[in-house]
Amino acid sequence: MHALHCVYLIGAVALLASFGKVRCDDLGYAPSTRFYPWHAYIKNKDHPRDGCGGSLIADNAVLTTATCVGNPQAVIKVALGTITIDETTHWRDTNVSLIHPGFSSSASGQNYNIALIFLSTPITPDPSVRPVVWRNAQQLLGTEGAISRIQTIGFKKTFAAGKPQYRLAFYFMRFDVDRACNKYRTDGFPDAQHSLCLAYTHSGPVPNHLGDTGSAVIAEPGDPRFGNHVMVGLATWHPIESFQNSAFIALRVHKFNDWIQRWLDLYPAINSQQSCSCVCPPCPPRRRCYQRRHL
Repeated sequence: MHALHCVYLIGAVALLASFGKVRCDDLGYAPSTRFYPWHAYIKNKDHPRDGCGGSLIADNAVLTTATCVGNPQAVIKVALGTITIDETTHWRDTNVSLIHPGFSSSASGQNYNIALIFLSTPITPDPSVRPVVWRNAQQLLGTEGAISRIQTIGFKKTFAAGKPQYRLAFYFMRFDVDRACNKYRTDGFPDAQHSLCLAYTHSGPVPNHLGDTGSAVIAEPGDPRFGNHVMVGLATWHPIESFQNSAFIALRVHKFNDWIQRWLDLYPAINSQQSCSCVCPPCPPRRRCYQRRHL
């Protein structure tokens, strides 16, 4: 396991601190792609100024939110294995986008704000680009004392040589079940069965990163049986309560394990037909998409 470092931003001075020596509870930059090799940045042609985060969960699939996909027929590009988003970023083509059938614009439909994006060409895993662990999230969340730290990731705007650049940054959170979600629990959202209620640990202004929505909520297990990092949530919504404590709503990934696994298994059959993007339901009638009864 690599020794992760925090880059603290204090005025114009950047201070480097190593995990294990100094508690890193503020915003920091990822120094290498090897620290978050599963993190994806999603660019949707329908929303060129806005980007989303996502997580590589298989060699050909990225998990994100349904709101990031939006129109499933939109042209979507994905960047993997990068700590910066700029004019040099390498973009990967995608083939199929699938939105959970329970998702809608209603409050209760937000509890199913999840989608899968399949890459046109599978990746070859290496230390800089590889899938995140996600299948054992339920066991990890149910094991008392198993989680040592929680974090999520986004691209923060900076400037390099006078040009805007987005750098991969991380920040830490804590479970805040009693306070964070209850204030916003209306019309069935967020449903406690589907959501994790979190709050930022730092006391500064709430981070506003490009690519936060759709990013993974990562648990660092204190128990080595679970591995180094486990995806336990999907960042979906964070209303600003105050600069000191902002509610952060994330979907529980394990609630969708069956749906995710089913589509990972079915994708070869979809891909054997004409490449298309399907929202379920319905599939676009003018394209030969996978039969609706399978969605």
